[in-house]
Amino acid sequence: MNNNDLVSYVDKVAQAEVGEVFITDSGNVASVRLKLDGEGHAALLVGTGQAGHTSLASEQVGDLTSALADQVQ
Repeated sequence: MNNNDLVSYVDKVAQAEVGEVFITDSGNVASVRLKLDGEGHAALLVGTGQAGHTSLASEQVGDLTSALADQVQ
């Protein structure tokens, strides 16, 4: 992922609704905005190996990220 793609991805995550999962085009990284009790912003980032070399499908990476986010909220 080049710098422009990374900035675009981070911007999408920052503007997302709480609980909305974003998966990179490579399918091996996903992020989700977390709900906070107070003010501020937080996100969970999950990476699963190198792009194209992970045994998880992008949908599975998204499901894993969502499940982990549910556990910490």
